[in-house]
Amino acid sequence: METTTKKHAEKCYVFICNSCDFKCCKESNYKKHIETIKHKRLTETTTKMPLTEPKNFICICGKKYNHHTSLAKHKRSCSIVNTPEPSPVSIKHDNKKVVDDDKKETDTLIGNNICSDNDITITKNMFMELINDNKEMMKIIKGQQEQINSIIPKIGNITNNNTTNNNTMHNNFNLNVFLNEQCKDALNISDFIDSLKITLEDLLFSKTNGISRGITDILIKGLKELDIYKRPIHCTDIKRDIMYIKDEDKWQKDENHDMMKNTIVKIADKERTALQEWAIDNPDWIETERKQIEYLTMMRSICEPIENYNNYERKIIKNIGKEVLIDKK
Repeated sequence: METTTKKHAEKCYVFICNSCDFKCCKESNYKKHIETIKHKRLTETTTKMPLTEPKNFICICGKKYNHHTSLAKHKRSCSIVNTPEPSPVSIKHDNKKVVDDDKKETDTLIGNNICSDNDITITKNMFMELINDNKEMMKIIKGQQEQINSIIPKIGNITNNNTTNNNTMHNNFNLNVFLNEQCKDALNISDFIDSLKITLEDLLFSKTNGISRGITDILIKGLKELDIYKRPIHCTDIKRDIMYIKDEDKWQKDENHDMMKNTIVKIADKERTALQEWAIDNPDWIETERKQIEYLTMMRSICEPIENYNNYERKIIKNIGKEVLIDKK
């Protein structure tokens, strides 16, 4: 009779508290329970738990439990949790047996089996083999990384050197062919300067626009009158204003633009000489105020010092470079 009553009582549970694992059939008993200290403590703890707390309770041996009480019960019988802390082991360097610290500690921690499950059992020998294999693999990886680190800079230098050499050879080859074969009949720069004729229009242009633009205009007009292969000046790099100039029957790179600066000075002198010749050929310039003003204005513009004026020289060289830039297509 008692057994039947108990079974019936177990089936009539209506009120259940999952936090305390409490069950009852009467509401009055349930209300009394929720007022108990135990219930309040457990429910308050549950409420204050962070949202990120994991649902499963996991032992260090790898087994999972849904409740903290189940985990605590398991820990009392878990062989790994209850294994005592291994004592330090010294190594003797004599002919007696040498004890490996790692192996001794492993044996103490795991006994004969490290992990046992329904399908898998890992023994201490298997575990030690895994450790040794891992150590060997780390040594191999470290050695390979050191080799890679030492090889990469060498490969980079070789690649850069090859690229630089190939580009330089390619550019020099094209430039040499262009200058020494296609432009072999070009004028020397000195002959080109001598061939320039300064006209009254040139003097008036310089009077209005200044000596810098006047010299640029004279140079560009003289170069445009020549075939491209007859020109004594060629530019290979407009950004850096790299000029190649033919002088004394050979092409030379104009380092520091010394040859271009000398050309600018010589053309400025030609303009000043032409102004003096115009004054001699037109002696009546002094007879009228208008001609006096015109002559003095030309003289002030054309005789403006241009030598060693870097701004003037750079502007002239930049503008000339645009006109004589080599088409490398």
